[in-house]
Amino acid sequence: MENIKDKEKLFEDNSVFDKKNILNRAPNSIVSPKVLEEIESGITIEQLNKTNLPVFRYLTQITIHGKFDELHNQRIGGYKNLFQNKNKSIGVKWNAIDFYKRQKIGKALRYKDIVYTYNSSGHSYSMMVSVTEETFKEKLAEIKKVYDSIDTSLFFGKKRLYSGSIWGIVYLIIDFNINAIYEKNISAFLKKLGITKTFLKEKKQEEAKARAEKERKMKAEKKARIKKRENVLKKKKKVIDKIISIGKVQPYLEEGRYIKYGLNYSDKFRITIIEMYFPTTRSKLLRMRSVDVKKFKEALNYKFPSYAYETKVTRPQNLIKIS
Repeated sequence: MENIKDKEKLFEDNSVFDKKNILNRAPNSIVSPKVLEEIESGITIEQLNKTNLPVFRYLTQITIHGKFDELHNQRIGGYKNLFQNKNKSIGVKWNAIDFYKRQKIGKALRYKDIVYTYNSSGHSYSMMVSVTEETFKEKLAEIKKVYDSIDTSLFFGKKRLYSGSIWGIVYLIIDFNINAIYEKNISAFLKKLGITKTFLKEKKQEEAKARAEKERKMKAEKKARIKKRENVLKKKKKVIDKIISIGKVQPYLEEGRYIKYGLNYSDKFRITIIEMYFPTTRSKLLRMRSVDVKKFKEALNYKFPSYAYETKVTRPQNLIKIS
């Protein structure tokens, strides 16, 4: 098959795949660096239509022939979607064409419970509704309205409506693929699904309001926790003063016993005893073991059992050496 000059045919389901081209079909066509930049930043169907270079269709990608500069960016959307062949042509996986348009559409469709997913091998939009014998007809009518609103004349791709079962639960499922879509058709496509500029504006305002409320709650909770921790430490001031009176915080680590205080994950006061030691006389690797105790007196007299768990010494903070 000859190279496809009508680029829209690339996205037709019945279009024939080409045989592998070892030789560059346009070896004398020096491609502008700007064209390569467009490919590296995510080529669109509009940009593809403008190029006069030979384009060939394969199962996983298209190949644009011509003498390209060295390819620097191979990743679109986190996956390796661009390739430079030995003959200096550029391979573009289907995923990379109109990638950012599909993401834009996916962000809008989530407000209608349509989920956009993609990986290294493909992409799809889907909607799932669980049904029972009693709700089947009602749910089918609802999901059929959504299915009928997906206008395949506005994009290159296909849609399906079917039922499936997961862990004994029956679902009605819509899935569709947008292989490419013209920018001018995006608004019309979304509008048919009830997504207008006004609708998106309202949803974004709702999200911003919810986000602000969540941040306010988080700040209030953080402030309350800090206050709670301060009160716990305040009540333990006498014990803390006793611990501090033992000596200064050790700036380096060596053999011996250490003590420190603080709050655990549930904001309860704890005293920790740490023992640093060399396992053998020949060992150069310092080891440590630690235990939390309830009372200061217990901390000073605590004896580690021989089976106590030991770990490598990292660099614990705020340790006071017990002489």
